[in-house]
Amino acid sequence: MLQPTNLFFDQVGALSSGSTIDFDETKVVSYTVTAGKKAVLLQIVNGSECWFGGFTVSPTDYIGNIMTPRMLLIFRNVKSTFKVYFRGATGKSGKVGINEFD
Repeated sequence: MLQPTNLFFDQVGALSSGSTIDFDETKVVSYTVTAGKKAVLLQIVNGSECWFGGFTVSPTDYIGNIMTPRMLLIFRNVKSTFKVYFRGATGKSGKVGINEFD
């Protein structure tokens, strides 16, 4: 019998996040994903879309990736510590919910 290695679920609803970070269009905010975590899940829990990527993330210059409210950004089996940067699109703000699993 075949065993799935990855399961993907679409539109499963909002996370109950352990903590949040606020984003808006005026500044870039970062979140540090630490090494050794089994999983880190990030989802917009309040607000509209934002952009994520490296420290140069810029919606007006189309640098980065769009994160929509129903999207989950998941990092599994984190091997090294790194940062993810967020910025709201023009006129957009909100909160990104964070869940970490050790």
